[in-house]
Amino acid sequence: MATLRLLCRAFFGLAIYGMFVIVVIIAYNRTFVRRGDGVKVDVQGRGQLQPAPEEKKEVETEAERRKKEQHEKSKRNLEMLPFIKDHSYKPSKCPKTISTVSRFSKWFSERYKPGIKVFLDKDDARDYDVLKHYVLPFGVRGMNSSLFTGIVSHPNFTNPALPLQNSGQACIKCAVVGCGGILNGSGAGGEIDSHDYVFRLNRAISVGSYAKDVGTKTTFYNFFPESEHVPDVVDKDVIFFYTMFKSYDTLYALNMIRDVKPPHAHGVNGRTILRKPLVKPSKLKLIHPSFIRYVFAKYLDGVSYRPTTGAIVVLMSIHLCDEVTIYGFGYDHRFTLHYYDKHFVTHTDTLTALHDVDNERKLWKKLHDEGIIRLFKRDF
Repeated sequence: MATLRLLCRAFFGLAIYGMFVIVVIIAYNRTFVRRGDGVKVDVQGRGQLQPAPEEKKEVETEAERRKKEQHEKSKRNLEMLPFIKDHSYKPSKCPKTISTVSRFSKWFSERYKPGIKVFLDKDDARDYDVLKHYVLPFGVRGMNSSLFTGIVSHPNFTNPALPLQNSGQACIKCAVVGCGGILNGSGAGGEIDSHDYVFRLNRAISVGSYAKDVGTKTTFYNFFPESEHVPDVVDKDVIFFYTMFKSYDTLYALNMIRDVKPPHAHGVNGRTILRKPLVKPSKLKLIHPSFIRYVFAKYLDGVSYRPTTGAIVVLMSIHLCDEVTIYGFGYDHRFTLHYYDKHFVTHTDTLTALHDVDNERKLWKKLHDEGIIRLFKRDF
């Protein structure tokens, strides 16, 4: 009898406990609702926390959309015709050349064309009809055929061979020296001069106290009429690279090859006469418009009007050398604009009428991160 009484009590206790559990479940289901993804959410603000709100996506403005479409259209147009090939191109024998490194970068391999023609020569007179499809600096539209032929076929235009093509070295290390203020006080002069070949451009001051920061060695110097500062170049056995951006530059090129004074330039304040560059025609090479088109379309996505001379020279060095380090590039706002500035000069807007320097800054970082070049930096 006592045993039966104990069993009854146990059964009664279990029944009460079961009813309590049922009440709790009902109360829980009334308090929470299920979302579509199965997660229960407290409808009264209690219990589980509400999910974090989704990040707001930046809305593209109409102006930004049109600008993007314009750049895409420009890029498609620039790539409409194939880039002109250099039929005398021979791949480097260096085991660690940029061509081999490109295999490890999908981004770079999709853009890199190792056999592209970098410089104009007499054979390009036959390609006038192809080149006239694009305006300067990407072609020769607006430049009559007699002027173009007169430049590339002139007897003074000997188009000298590059020393790196005849060096016999297994691997060629090059430095490209820009004018960025990051070089001021860098002490990088010795490192720069230790390279096999050194590219410089625009105002390449390297005398006196500047030598310790930028070196003195110069193998190649790149310029266009308004940027010419040949007297600043210390080395005298230099090969000169000339870039034609506009119609005047073609007339300037012809006069330079003929070894006569430059033609009159029409500036804001009337006609001006640019000084005659101290460049022997036998030391002059002309950058191919197809190469400039390639740089702008493949690496800068056709953004803005044209690439800077710096972008052209850096990509040129990538095609001519096995290892490349660039100095004085990047537009670092911690430093003055140029390494030779006497007073601190702030940087210009990232987007100008001619080129987008912010876009180029991203390009230098990308090439560095992909292991294609080394970008000289200073950390504090």
